[in-house]
Amino acid sequence: MPFQATVAAKRTERYHSRMKATTQTHRPELAEALVFLGEIEKAKARLKEIGVLRSDRDPACDFAEWWAAQVCGLDLAVNAVEPAYDAVDHQGRKYQIKSRRVVDLNEPTSFDFRKVAGFDFLVTVFLARATLEPLAVYQIPYAFVKEHLSDNLRFRWNRAVRQQVEAAGYGPVEDANVTSATTL
Repeated sequence: MPFQATVAAKRTERYHSRMKATTQTHRPELAEALVFLGEIEKAKARLKEIGVLRSDRDPACDFAEWWAAQVCGLDLAVNAVEPAYDAVDHQGRKYQIKSRRVVDLNEPTSFDFRKVAGFDFLVTVFLARATLEPLAVYQIPYAFVKEHLSDNLRFRWNRAVRQQVEAAGYGPVEDANVTSATTL
Protein backbone atom coordinates (compact mmCIF):
# COMPACT_ATOMS: atom_id res chain seq x y z
CA MET A 1 0.00 0.00 0.00
CA PRO A 2 1.46 3.41 -0.92
CA PHE A 3 2.55 5.63 1.94
CA GLN A 4 -0.22 8.25 1.37
CA ALA A 5 -2.94 5.60 1.37
CA THR A 6 -1.56 4.17 4.61
CA VAL A 7 -1.57 7.59 6.27
CA ALA A 8 -5.14 8.25 5.09
CA ALA A 9 -6.30 4.85 6.34
CA LYS A 10 -4.75 5.50 9.77
CA ARG A 11 -6.40 8.93 9.98
CA THR A 12 -9.76 7.38 9.10
CA GLU A 13 -9.27 4.65 11.70
CA ARG A 14 -8.38 7.24 14.40
CA TYR A 15 -11.42 9.35 13.44
CA HIS A 16 -13.80 6.38 13.69
CA SER A 17 -12.24 5.36 17.00
CA ARG A 18 -12.77 8.89 18.42
CA MET A 19 -16.34 8.99 17.08
CA LYS A 20 -17.14 5.61 18.65
CA ALA A 21 -15.79 6.78 22.03
CA THR A 22 -17.73 10.05 21.79
CA THR A 23 -20.91 8.20 20.81
CA GLN A 24 -20.58 5.80 23.76
CA THR A 25 -19.88 8.67 26.18
CA HIS A 26 -22.85 10.74 24.95
CA ARG A 27 -25.20 7.89 23.99
CA PRO A 28 -28.30 9.17 25.90
CA GLU A 29 -27.94 12.66 24.41
CA LEU A 30 -27.28 11.21 20.94
CA ALA A 31 -30.36 9.01 21.10
CA GLU A 32 -32.54 11.92 22.22
CA ALA A 33 -31.06 14.24 19.57
CA LEU A 34 -31.74 11.69 16.84
CA VAL A 35 -35.38 11.39 17.94
CA PHE A 36 -35.86 15.16 17.78
CA LEU A 37 -34.01 15.46 14.47
CA GLY A 38 -36.28 12.76 13.05
CA GLU A 39 -39.33 14.73 14.22
CA ILE A 40 -37.96 17.87 12.56
CA GLU A 41 -37.55 16.02 9.27
CA LYS A 42 -41.10 14.63 9.50
CA ALA A 43 -42.46 18.10 10.21
CA LYS A 44 -40.52 19.59 7.29
CA ALA A 45 -41.83 16.89 4.95
CA ARG A 46 -45.42 17.59 6.00
CA LEU A 47 -44.93 21.36 5.67
CA LYS A 48 -43.67 20.77 2.11
CA GLU A 49 -46.74 18.63 1.36
CA ILE A 50 -49.13 21.42 2.38
CA GLY A 51 -47.19 24.12 0.51
CA VAL A 52 -45.68 26.06 3.40
CA LEU A 53 -42.08 25.02 2.72
CA ARG A 54 -40.72 25.43 -0.81
CA SER A 55 -36.98 24.86 -0.35
CA ASP A 56 -34.37 23.30 1.91
CA ARG A 57 -33.53 26.64 3.52
CA ASP A 58 -34.38 27.57 7.10
CA PRO A 59 -38.05 26.57 7.50
CA ALA A 60 -38.79 29.88 9.24
CA CYS A 61 -37.81 31.76 6.05
CA ASP A 62 -40.12 29.69 3.85
CA PHE A 63 -42.89 30.02 6.45
CA ALA A 64 -42.47 33.81 6.50
CA GLU A 65 -42.70 33.99 2.69
CA TRP A 66 -45.82 31.83 2.72
CA TRP A 67 -47.36 33.90 5.51
CA ALA A 68 -46.60 37.21 3.74
CA ALA A 69 -48.21 35.88 0.56
CA GLN A 70 -51.34 34.92 2.55
CA VAL A 71 -51.63 38.26 4.33
CA CYS A 72 -50.73 40.49 1.37
CA GLY A 73 -52.58 38.51 -1.32
CA LEU A 74 -49.43 37.71 -3.30
CA ASP A 75 -48.42 34.84 -5.56
CA LEU A 76 -45.07 33.34 -4.62
CA ALA A 77 -42.44 33.19 -7.36
CA VAL A 78 -42.19 29.82 -9.08
CA ASN A 79 -38.48 29.64 -8.23
CA ALA A 80 -38.24 29.42 -4.42
CA VAL A 81 -34.73 30.88 -4.46
CA GLU A 82 -35.28 33.65 -7.03
CA PRO A 83 -32.67 36.29 -6.10
CA ALA A 84 -34.55 39.38 -7.34
CA TYR A 85 -38.00 38.83 -5.84
CA ASP A 86 -40.09 36.34 -3.88
CA ALA A 87 -43.64 37.16 -4.94
CA VAL A 88 -45.78 39.18 -7.34
CA ASP A 89 -49.20 40.79 -7.09
CA HIS A 90 -52.01 40.79 -9.65
CA GLN A 91 -50.56 44.00 -11.18
CA GLY A 92 -47.18 42.35 -11.79
CA ARG A 93 -45.34 44.26 -9.07
CA LYS A 94 -42.45 42.36 -7.49
CA TYR A 95 -41.98 41.82 -3.77
CA GLN A 96 -38.81 40.94 -1.87
CA ILE A 97 -39.80 39.17 1.37
CA LYS A 98 -37.43 39.21 4.32
CA SER A 99 -38.04 37.89 7.80
CA ARG A 100 -36.46 38.30 11.19
CA ARG A 101 -36.93 36.52 14.50
CA VAL A 102 -37.29 39.18 17.19
CA VAL A 103 -38.38 39.64 20.77
CA ASP A 104 -40.37 42.77 19.88
CA LEU A 105 -40.92 45.01 16.85
CA ASN A 106 -38.50 47.67 18.07
CA GLU A 107 -35.56 45.27 18.22
CA PRO A 108 -32.81 46.65 15.95
CA THR A 109 -31.98 44.49 12.95
CA SER A 110 -31.01 45.00 9.32
CA PHE A 111 -31.72 43.62 5.87
CA ASP A 112 -28.91 43.13 3.37
CA PHE A 113 -29.47 44.42 -0.17
CA ARG A 114 -25.96 44.07 -1.64
CA LYS A 115 -27.10 41.29 -3.99
CA VAL A 116 -30.78 42.15 -4.34
CA ALA A 117 -32.39 44.53 -6.82
CA GLY A 118 -35.36 44.61 -9.12
CA PHE A 119 -38.27 44.64 -6.68
CA ASP A 120 -41.03 47.17 -6.09
CA PHE A 121 -41.78 46.45 -2.42
CA LEU A 122 -39.98 45.03 0.57
CA VAL A 123 -42.23 42.89 2.73
CA THR A 124 -40.81 42.42 6.21
CA VAL A 125 -42.17 39.63 8.36
CA PHE A 126 -41.32 39.72 12.04
CA LEU A 127 -41.64 36.41 13.87
CA ALA A 128 -41.56 35.86 17.63
CA ARG A 129 -38.14 34.44 18.39
CA ALA A 130 -39.41 31.76 20.78
CA THR A 131 -42.50 30.54 18.92
CA LEU A 132 -42.18 31.80 15.31
CA GLU A 133 -45.69 33.26 15.57
CA PRO A 134 -46.02 36.22 13.18
CA LEU A 135 -45.87 39.52 15.05
CA ALA A 136 -46.26 41.89 12.09
CA VAL A 137 -45.93 42.24 8.33
CA TYR A 138 -44.87 45.51 6.70
CA GLN A 139 -45.13 46.33 2.98
CA ILE A 140 -42.56 49.04 2.24
CA PRO A 141 -42.05 50.68 -1.19
CA TYR A 142 -38.60 50.29 -2.74
CA ALA A 143 -38.19 54.10 -2.83
CA PHE A 144 -38.43 54.21 0.99
CA VAL A 145 -35.98 51.31 1.33
CA LYS A 146 -33.52 52.93 -1.10
CA GLU A 147 -33.74 56.25 0.74
CA HIS A 148 -32.84 54.51 4.02
CA LEU A 149 -30.04 52.23 2.81
CA SER A 150 -26.74 52.56 4.64
CA ASP A 151 -23.42 52.92 2.79
CA ASN A 152 -23.01 49.13 2.89
CA LEU A 153 -26.48 48.64 1.34
CA ARG A 154 -28.27 47.54 4.50
CA PHE A 155 -31.78 48.65 5.44
CA ARG A 156 -31.60 49.18 9.18
CA TRP A 157 -34.72 48.50 11.24
CA ASN A 158 -35.13 50.13 14.63
CA ARG A 159 -37.75 52.04 16.62
CA ALA A 160 -37.31 55.27 14.60
CA VAL A 161 -37.60 53.52 11.22
CA ARG A 162 -40.58 51.54 12.45
CA GLN A 163 -42.30 54.79 13.44
CA GLN A 164 -41.58 56.30 10.00
CA VAL A 165 -42.85 53.18 8.23
CA GLU A 166 -46.06 53.14 10.26
CA ALA A 167 -46.58 56.92 9.91
CA ALA A 168 -46.29 56.53 6.12
CA GLY A 169 -48.99 53.83 6.24
CA TYR A 170 -46.76 50.94 5.14
CA GLY A 171 -47.92 48.65 7.90
CA PRO A 172 -48.45 46.65 9.80
CA VAL A 173 -50.46 44.95 7.07
CA GLU A 174 -53.69 43.42 8.25
CA ASP A 175 -55.81 40.87 6.45
CA ALA A 176 -59.45 40.74 7.44
CA ASN A 177 -59.50 36.99 6.77
CA VAL A 178 -56.38 36.17 8.82
CA THR A 179 -56.04 37.73 12.25
CA SER A 180 -53.43 35.42 13.70
CA ALA A 181 -51.46 32.33 12.85
CA THR A 182 -53.51 30.55 15.49
CA THR A 183 -56.72 30.97 13.42
CA LEU A 184 -55.47 28.80 10.57
